[in-house]
Amino acid sequence: IRRPPRSTPSNSSAASDVYKRQAQDIRMVSSGIDTLYIGYDVNVNKEILSLLEEKKAEAKEKEGRFESVQVSLGEKAFTVRPFGYPRYAYVLENESLEIWISSLNGMPYPNVYVCFRSLFLLSSGINTAVDFVRTLITKNLGVITSEKVSRVDMYADFVGVSLTLEDMKKFVTSAGRRDIHVVKKDQVSGFSFGNGSIVARVYDKTREIKKHKKDYMYSVWDGVEKGETVWRVEFQLRRDFLKECSVESFDDFQDKSGSIWKYLTEDWLSMREFDNENTTRRTPTQFWKNVAGVSSFKGKVY
Repeated sequence: IRRPPRSTPSNSSAASDVYKRQAQDIRMVSSGIDTLYIGYDVNVNKEILSLLEEKKAEAKEKEGRFESVQVSLGEKAFTVRPFGYPRYAYVLENESLEIWISSLNGMPYPNVYVCFRSLFLLSSGINTAVDFVRTLITKNLGVITSEKVSRVDMYADFVGVSLTLEDMKKFVTSAGRRDIHVVKKDQVSGFSFGNGSIVARVYDKTREIKKHKKDYMYSVWDGVEKGETVWRVEFQLRRDFLKECSVESFDDFQDKSGSIWKYLTEDWLSMREFDNENTTRRTPTQFWKNVAGVSSFKGKVY
């Protein structure tokens, strides 16, 4: 086995200085939950189902006239769509939420399904948003008998990061699929890993918000000015993985979020230097040390 030459003290000191500068330059500016879908088993009262049927029929009549039909749940107004989804007859939406409601109770799947919009989660805070929805359902639809998290996206955003096409080789992952997303022949916009119950994305978030006009992110990011590049590390987690983690309710997820992030950033995906032939023994890059060190997810870490 050929061993690499030993570094001289001066080289070691220089390398140490480089890592220190990298650690100072890379800074997390935001982290949390960006996407959340929760299914609720609810004993929906017949009066609200009758009202929704009337509103849906009215929405069908007005379809194509650019007129919306509204229904109020408590103090919140929702637009009623003229058509539902498979299993869900009624779809209500506003700037904060999208709610799917089945016309039947006692189904083998949650009969009320809620999609939390990103801006609502970021502006209200995750716990406030979830508590708000629980209260909204209980007061206006019926008693909640169970709660299941269907999808949750965990994220962390960083400045001081610059990634290139060559960096794909540094990623070590359990995923069977990996993709590079290129803007120009020599410019990468991001990387993605997996296509099942876990999907990870590492991408230039500033490019994405410019494309989709999400300037509100600048009010979320800590001390980021327009023109700075922000890279996001995001894990999309679906029901099969959450079930493996014994996550049913959102409270279950909160209790285990730290352990989940630790698994995702240490075992499932990592970014490592080329300093060992054995990929699992390679040193994590400074960027990835920052990613794995995110402490905003407070669940138990075993």
